[in-house]
Amino acid sequence: MQGFVKFAAIGAVVAAGIGVTAARADMIRDAFVIADNKADYDANKALLPTFADLLKKGGAKAVYVGTDDAMMAITSTSVWGSQAEIDAVTGTADWKGAAGKLKYKTYTWEVFQLLP
Repeated sequence: MQGFVKFAAIGAVVAAGIGVTAARADMIRDAFVIADNKADYDANKALLPTFADLLKKGGAKAVYVGTDDAMMAITSTSVWGSQAEIDAVTGTADWKGAAGKLKYKTYTWEVFQLLP
């Protein structure tokens, strides 16, 4: 649980830093994937560049990815102009194909509106 708190804190810091420059209606999407074992974690970690590329190609204003070896977790944080832009990317066959390869104990994602 301590690792999750660390991830949440990192997400909050990134969100706060991005919020300084983000437009009023921007949205932030945070995703956390925690693996059951080292092999699954390594497989998930190898997918991070794919997710980063898909987010960037989809028009994200900013993309950050990270790992926590001790917790066997990966994360991505991205900033968007609208919920519709997020949905357009996460609804594609490419996104669903990559997400289908994730191996996890937990996979959570949230979308928040950034405030000025």
